[in-house]
Amino acid sequence: MLKNINILIITILLFSTLTFAQTKHILSLETETKQLPFGFEKQVIKIKPIIGLALSGGGARGMSQIGVLKAFEENDIPVDVIVGTSMGSIIGGF
Repeated sequence: MLKNINILIITILLFSTLTFAQTKHILSLETETKQLPFGFEKQVIKIKPIIGLALSGGGARGMSQIGVLKAFEENDIPVDVIVGTSMGSIIGGF
């Protein structure tokens, strides 16, 4: 019985490390150069992706979601759609 439990634990650990391995996904978008006043140029995306957020409920999670929204704003990442449940809907409404 103990041997079977050990085999089960090893199998679960092996499966969890294979399943949750971190992978990097790189999004490459086509850009074009936009002329700005005074001879400046800016790279802008030709086709802008639509970004949506789904915010979850719970008081502690709601407070952490404020930080995520601030990070998006600081990095000039526009959010097109925000939906949420319970505390997430209140934070999304703000």
